[in-house]
Amino acid sequence: MILIPKKLAKYLQDDERDTWTYQLNLTSSEVQQVMRHVWETKSLKMPYYFTTDNCASEILRLIDVIRPQQNLLKQLAYVVVPSDVIQLLNSQNLLANATYTPADNTLRQAQLNDVKQQRAQLGYYNSAKQTLNEIKSAQINPVSSLSDDGQRLRKRQIEVSDNNPIDRHPLQLGVIAIGQRGDNDYIDIGFRAGFHDTLDHASGYSQFFNLEGVAATLRLYDTDDDKPNQPDSVVLQNATLIRGRSFNPYQCWQKRQNVGYKH
Repeated sequence: MILIPKKLAKYLQDDERDTWTYQLNLTSSEVQQVMRHVWETKSLKMPYYFTTDNCASEILRLIDVIRPQQNLLKQLAYVVVPSDVIQLLNSQNLLANATYTPADNTLRQAQLNDVKQQRAQLGYYNSAKQTLNEIKSAQINPVSSLSDDGQRLRKRQIEVSDNNPIDRHPLQLGVIAIGQRGDNDYIDIGFRAGFHDTLDHASGYSQFFNLEGVAATLRLYDTDDDKPNQPDSVVLQNATLIRGRSFNPYQCWQKRQNVGYKH
């Protein structure tokens, strides 16, 4: 078993988020140099900006200290997203290996899938409701990737979820489409700065996750000015500052705790 930080335990249990841990492909001397640099700068107050100077950019900055010729941080100059950092490190052969750790809720869902599959093989397509509820309950079924003392990780035999950031699609998206409305042909030109839409390729993202930011679509009509009631030649079809939607399961027992219920 592996000792884990408290933040990872929070991700797995409280936030119910699967995690991916990557080992950097650095030499022992490079690791020691990073540790020396962190020690030397530990008293400095580092600026924090959500999109640029953040936890993800700090990884690139530390690698640039020991390998300045690669200039990793400059390759993500405008917005630094953790999944972009992982893909950049992977493209530079700086990732030695990856470890998948399922969240507690993912483990319970895997148990539910196994029970349903086993009963289906026996010809029972409706599982007992009480059995399913017991598996879903975090109190009755405290299955976890963490040890009982919450200090170490256990190895769990489970099918790896398709949410490795290395496999995700680019954040930015451009769209060109053609269509017809009535007698008028049109062309749609759109752009999305990020992040992920339900219709996008799902690999690298949580299931049933949708988050869009800074998106707009212009519609260009091929109009005939001689005809009455023609649409404007250029129409702003839609504009989005930020829009999100998530259908990830939310434990009802957590919700009851938040509104004051006790167990």
